[in-house]
Amino acid sequence: MIVSLDRERGLVSLSTKKLEPTPGDMIRNPKLVFEKADEMAQIFRQRISQAEAMARADMLRFQPKVLLAPPCYYFTMSKRI
Repeated sequence: MIVSLDRERGLVSLSTKKLEPTPGDMIRNPKLVFEKADEMAQIFRQRISQAEAMARADMLRFQPKVLLAPPCYYFTMSKRI
């Protein structure tokens, strides 16, 4: 599975870790990993989508509020006698 892609440097990071139902399955039972690869990839993509959606929601929640009207300035006037 492609984990990351750096087009500028021409690098691709690959891993089977996210396709393993249980850590170490690629060593113990590679056939199982290949059989479940599509299912595990789909689960991984769903988790990534959920994490991205939560991150976007957090970003929106923590953005500074935009003022819809200019700030009001109050002046006090004193009279000299």
